[in-house]
Amino acid sequence: MKTKAELVAWCESKLGTPYVYGAKGAVLTQSQINTWAALYPSTFTTSYIAKAKKYIGQACTDCSGIISWLTGILRGSSNYKDTASQTVAIGKLDESMIGWALWKSGHIGIYIGNGYCVEAKGIDYGTIKSMVSATAWTHVLKLCDIDYTDSGNVSSTYEIATGVAGLTITALSLYVRDYPKTGNIVDTLSQGTTVYPTGKAFVNGNAWLQIPDGWISGNYVEGWIKESGSAWWYVMAGYTYPAGTLQEIGGSYYAFDPDGWMLTADRISESGAIVLL
Repeated sequence: MKTKAELVAWCESKLGTPYVYGAKGAVLTQSQINTWAALYPSTFTTSYIAKAKKYIGQACTDCSGIISWLTGILRGSSNYKDTASQTVAIGKLDESMIGWALWKSGHIGIYIGNGYCVEAKGIDYGTIKSMVSATAWTHVLKLCDIDYTDSGNVSSTYEIATGVAGLTITALSLYVRDYPKTGNIVDTLSQGTTVYPTGKAFVNGNAWLQIPDGWISGNYVEGWIKESGSAWWYVMAGYTYPAGTLQEIGGSYYAFDPDGWMLTADRISESGAIVLL
């Protein structure tokens, strides 16, 4: 079964593919146009056929075809809705639904994140990237043919400055797994152990940190982090952080802006004096 990441990558790779109603990724032929014209005369008008002929010799798709082309399972847009493992109203769309289908009667697309989707929109448009708000979608579908298990891929990389302490394990013991959350246990770390993460992943909204031996839960560490291109922030147990406040850390007070970044020019001591970094 194809994954949601594969579906999103596939759809993005097919941007610019011509749209012809009934096409599912095969190279278009005159014979196929003739067959569809007989099956769907209301769509294959004289002008539509003339437009379709321009794409003979090219791989073409329709809106549902871009999904079927990947999975090898032929479905129309209505059948995708009928067989969806979960259906929600479009108003509930959020970033956890990347790789879900967007649906309205007679049309389907794939949500790729940040308010955008890929859709094979029509013979005058082809396969395009568009804003979700530009189409009157009514539902979001979790497709039965796609594996939506979180892949746990590393989403960003830490930069740990030389001489700065790494993160400290706060749990009495903490498993190290060879894959985030569901992987095999390969080691156990004791409370107070210092680790130096090189990357992180989010699984069902929970942070997992990559260390040389594998992956550990981000809920049981504490310490300073500087992510690539960013200022410092302080992770506390539960993967929380101080924001918009002064926080005592190791006997000194540090100032954090409302987003949780340490004010980059200064540290504030217990006496109120500003100490330059």
